Amino acid sequence: MKKILFGFGVLALMAFSYTNLNSSREIVNYCDKEASKEKCKKALVPYRYSSMKVTDVTFRGYNQIKEITIPLFFDSKYRFVFNTEGLPHDIKIEIYDKHSTERKKKDEPLFSAESSQKQFNFEPEEGFAGTNIYVNYLIPAVEPTSDLEKGCVVLMSGFENELSFDSGGGDETN
Repeated sequence: MKKILFGFGVLALMAFSYTNLNSSREIVNYCDKEASKEKCKKALVPYRYSSMKVTDVTFRGYNQIKEITIPLFFDSKYRFVFNTEGLPHDIKIEIYDKHSTERKKKDEPLFSAESSQKQFNFEPEEGFAGTNIYVNYLIPAVEPTSDLEKGCVVLMSGFENELSFDSGGGDETN
């Protein structure tokens, strides 16, 4: 009986110390999604809005990679606008035409940028025949502090609007 009570006491002490350890860490979120969205919308003009993805980033004591897939539906020219103002630390962004499981080590990214630029665009080359693009966020390790630091990357995409209202030279009034 003493062993059982001792076991419960140890478990209770571990649970109490674990909750106190985690509750002393505060979460600091640097992400202002609405302001970043508005800036992306302005940079997307004259392209038509297609989609948006907000990727939350939590900085930890080890390196991380987050990969997102963006499908391309239209046979059109695309623009991708990245806003990284909501990040407390710099990350690297790489864009590929293949998923990370399909790439060979020698494959170079289609595009690469540092988040220190705060906002930048990527437009695939004319004739890009892929049906998806793959965005890798390379998140470096940061020294653990008393606060847990979070941020976000806002990615907005649009396609070129090629609608033509040419009436063919005729006057069509009723």
